[in-house]
Amino acid sequence: MVIDETTKDVIIRIFNLYLQGKSYQTIANILNEEKVLEPKKWDDSTIEKIINNKIYVGDYERFKRVAKEQGKEPIIYPNVVDPIITRAMFEDVQIQKEKNQRAYCRDRVYIFMQKMKCPKCGKIMGSKGTGGKKKKYMYYHCADCKIYLREDLIEEQVMPMIMDLIEYDMTVKKYFYPVLADKKEKNTDKLDKEINTLRNQKSRIKEAYLKEIVDVEEFSKEYKAIDEKLELLEQKRIETIDLNKQSFSPQHLMAD
Repeated sequence: MVIDETTKDVIIRIFNLYLQGKSYQTIANILNEEKVLEPKKWDDSTIEKIINNKIYVGDYERFKRVAKEQGKEPIIYPNVVDPIITRAMFEDVQIQKEKNQRAYCRDRVYIFMQKMKCPKCGKIMGSKGTGGKKKKYMYYHCADCKIYLREDLIEEQVMPMIMDLIEYDMTVKKYFYPVLADKKEKNTDKLDKEINTLRNQKSRIKEAYLKEIVDVEEFSKEYKAIDEKLELLEQKRIETIDLNKQSFSPQHLMAD
């Protein structure tokens, strides 16, 4: 990754501004007002990505997005490029980020925060409110497109859809889960037969060992192999009848 000196200076400045207590949006506003790296337009999400990117200390994070979706840690390759900032500064910024998150507190609850996208440009809409303690008004807005949407009007449209989904979910659990359970129980017959066969094999090899027909090495090897097969089959049987792991639709069930 090749970064020119001007861009390096901007990145260092962003980290310094954040350490001064500036928010992502405030930093973006400063850079836009000063026309830094024009025609580039800065926003809060761009600043956040820079603050959290370890490439600026020289480390490369592989599968970062996938790992985040799966709740895992990405693979990190250290010192793959020349650092732009020191590790100490990067760590200080992460500590500052935690302080900001703890200190930040809203006096309003925005139901659709981080879920509303601007119908014009597709960016995540910000949230803001007006009014006092008695009457509060919540809005979602796009600073770029100057679009404002009232939360109460959004809720009027969305709540009937949510109630329909809840009713659908309750109907599925009440009428279709039992059908699925009966169907899955019948599908375990073949597995049950294989499991019983393996259990009989275990009994026979154990009896042969006790009668000294097979030596201890042969007994241990065969007993372990049977045990491993048995464990796999029993796990497969559990998954077959575990309704929580099933993916289905009413159409498929009705067809069955």
